[in-house]
Amino acid sequence: MKKILIKNVIKQLIFTISLILTTKAWTKTPPVVLEKGKVFYEIGLNLDILEDPTGNLTIHDVNRPEWAEKFKRNKVKVPNYGYSTSAFWLRIKIKNKMEKNKWIMTVNPPYHDEIKLFKKVNSRWEVKTTGDTYKFLTKEIPFRSFAFKINPSKNSAYFLRIHSKKSGAGEFKIAIQSLEKMLITETETNYAMGIFFGLVFGIAIYIFFIVFSTKSISYLFYVFYVVFVGLFFASQNGYSHRFLFSNYPFFNNEGNFIFMCLAEAFLLFFVISYLRLYEIFRKIYKFMVFLSSIPILFIILSFILSYNFLIKINNIKLSFSVPLIFFVAVYILKKGYRPAKYFLLAFTLLFFSVLVKILLDTGFLPGMFLTRNSAIIGNALEMILLSMGLADRFNYQQEQALIKEKELTENLESSNKKLNIMYGKIEKVNEELEGIVTERTKEAVDAKNKALESEKDVSNLLNNMKQSIFSINKEGFIIPPVSDHSYKIFGENIEKKSIFKTLLKDLDVKSEIYGQFKFCTDISVGADLFQYELVKDSFPQQLYILDKDKKEKSLKISYSPILNKNELVQQIMLVIEDVTELKKLEKEAKEIETASAIKIQRLQEIVSQDKKDFRIFARDVNLNLDLLNKSITNLDIDSFFRAVHTIKGNARIYNLTGLSREIHVLESTIIELKENGTRKESLKSGMKEVNEEIKRYVENYLGLAKEIYGSDVDDTFLVFNTNYIEVAKSIFLESLEELKNIAKESKKTEILDVIKKLEFEKFNKSLLSLQQVVRKISNSLNKKIQLEILSEDIYLDVKKASMLKDSIMHIIQNSCDHGIEKDGIITIRLLKEGENLSIIISDNGKGIEPLAIRDRALDKGIVTLEEVENLGTEEV
Repeated sequence: MKKILIKNVIKQLIFTISLILTTKAWTKTPPVVLEKGKVFYEIGLNLDILEDPTGNLTIHDVNRPEWAEKFKRNKVKVPNYGYSTSAFWLRIKIKNKMEKNKWIMTVNPPYHDEIKLFKKVNSRWEVKTTGDTYKFLTKEIPFRSFAFKINPSKNSAYFLRIHSKKSGAGEFKIAIQSLEKMLITETETNYAMGIFFGLVFGIAIYIFFIVFSTKSISYLFYVFYVVFVGLFFASQNGYSHRFLFSNYPFFNNEGNFIFMCLAEAFLLFFVISYLRLYEIFRKIYKFMVFLSSIPILFIILSFILSYNFLIKINNIKLSFSVPLIFFVAVYILKKGYRPAKYFLLAFTLLFFSVLVKILLDTGFLPGMFLTRNSAIIGNALEMILLSMGLADRFNYQQEQALIKEKELTENLESSNKKLNIMYGKIEKVNEELEGIVTERTKEAVDAKNKALESEKDVSNLLNNMKQSIFSINKEGFIIPPVSDHSYKIFGENIEKKSIFKTLLKDLDVKSEIYGQFKFCTDISVGADLFQYELVKDSFPQQLYILDKDKKEKSLKISYSPILNKNELVQQIMLVIEDVTELKKLEKEAKEIETASAIKIQRLQEIVSQDKKDFRIFARDVNLNLDLLNKSITNLDIDSFFRAVHTIKGNARIYNLTGLSREIHVLESTIIELKENGTRKESLKSGMKEVNEEIKRYVENYLGLAKEIYGSDVDDTFLVFNTNYIEVAKSIFLESLEELKNIAKESKKTEILDVIKKLEFEKFNKSLLSLQQVVRKISNSLNKKIQLEILSEDIYLDVKKASMLKDSIMHIIQNSCDHGIEKDGIITIRLLKEGENLSIIISDNGKGIEPLAIRDRALDKGIVTLEEVENLGTEEV
């Protein structure tokens, strides 16, 4: 009892000293004073901040005196470190002069990846965690902002750890407020944002209906742009985390960047179409198409590279693409295209709002209402102006149509007057024309005959090709002529039939390929070549269909647009080739090539050994295969695993790396069987399956060895050389036991004396063979390892010596694999102490890192975080 009391007093004393030392650094920064009559405190100027670029510091680290002094007092209301993947520790001291102790601490903006709030209670740190990489249900208070409930006493201290490793957010707006004040602020924000999202939704629906009536690609691009802008700002302001993707944190991080890139891409598509660059500014058109593909590339790279890096690259791209679009709009406006006026005004507002947002994100501008919401305000005004621009563009097109109609009417009236004048002249030459008409009629008949002949030649050409060739219209109907080979591919005459009931007949109408084909056909046929170029890669390049016998055919498809005189896509031509046999041959060739490569590797591994060594390996493997069968009969999973591990180790010793690797995979299966504790029937079945796999792997190597060295390579009983006769260990020991029993029964003491000589061996000498094992293992692992044996002459029973040697070999293998990193020495010491033998095996490797053991124990739930914090190295 006295010991426990003394221990607690020492603990409390250490805590008090630590608190005195750490609070010295706190005196420079004023605490937050909670006073009567005030319900909101913005505490940016009451913060001490420590940047941790490694992200490895813990609450215990930053609370130590040496780290406490490294905190820096914050001197701005809203600190902003730009795009930073560092972890930031914020230290806050609170003096509560009120009886009320229920407050809310809020952290904005609402797109930080992980936020932890620490408070010390009874000498232990309590922690609360939230962030947009967690599901919304993990939030303590179900608001879009990050909020924590706090209960400050008269003098309280809190730590915040904010780490945005993915998004790189480095702006912190921290406040302490009452729940009532937070509800009022949140409601006001929701009203303001509701107006914006209502605007987004309204414009998207309005323009979407215009798409159906006008069939204009510009309106479609604008709808997608508006939708993805709305999703981006919903993610930036915490609404997607709250309402749309509560259980899918991906969309609040990587999804945020994807929405932004898609909005940029569709904006560029809209610019190309709306400003009619293909017609008016052909030189810049191709570059703008290239520019619009970059956001799509960024989306793909976002699954490989970091969000923080890509957002910086994207900002660089925006810094030159935005001025370029501004220049293009000015140029188009000077060319007399009136709708560019609204676009220019809208884009100017967007340009300044994006510039302010970039300067805020990179830390060049302070965080305030206008800077934080500049992008939202700019985008809202831009959407309104662009909607007006689309309406003006529609009016402009109608005005141009009326002007053309008026010009056409005037031209018709002028033409009528001229026709009346010409009418009299025509009558005079009418007689002369009769003769000319007769002649021209004959020429027309000849031309018709030539056209028929030409059409016949085209049909002959199509019919001699080994592909199905035809064209389809906007509705997907197949237009003649159709090549004869089409019948062989489809098994029917497909002229005038729907492509959806022939080529796509085996697809589900709700499938992605079916929908893509219909969408691409609808928007490209009847439109200009640019729209076809945008969607051509979405047409399926390969399809599978079933013939009349339900056999699968593999078809390769290529597409070409057929243009009319106005350079509009009139039809789409399809060239279809049956590549079923080609695919089958490619698959067979690849399988043969893979099998050949594996066989060559195995042959190389086998021929690196001489025949005698491989016979020894074959003998050991067969003995261990017998042990596997016995382990299955006895249902002994431990013996089973040891035998498998021995086969793997021997394979590595003899440089049969392929066999070692294959068996290593099976070891994982055995561990799972052991850990799952399956029923006897299931365990036995699992062991049999593994045994069959090992037999198959071993037989692959033994079969090839027989081809190289002869059929006697796997003799498992005797291997002869000039100095020794090698006999299988099990046969030798069993025979020795039988002789002993016979000698005892017949009382032949002289035979027993001879047997004793065979039963004992010089143990330290027999261990010398392990040095060759270590040399082979070290060569296969590309390490430099030596084995040292320190011992006097020690004699042991052969059976015991054999068992000990097997166990020692396993320990040595593990030491080579895991203990020694590159170079080292393994030492075996044998000490005879009376009737006992001490065997000490050691290596000079680095050993196991205590922190790695601690983390593994935490992962497996063996200990809790609180328990492990109080453990010393030896206890770990």
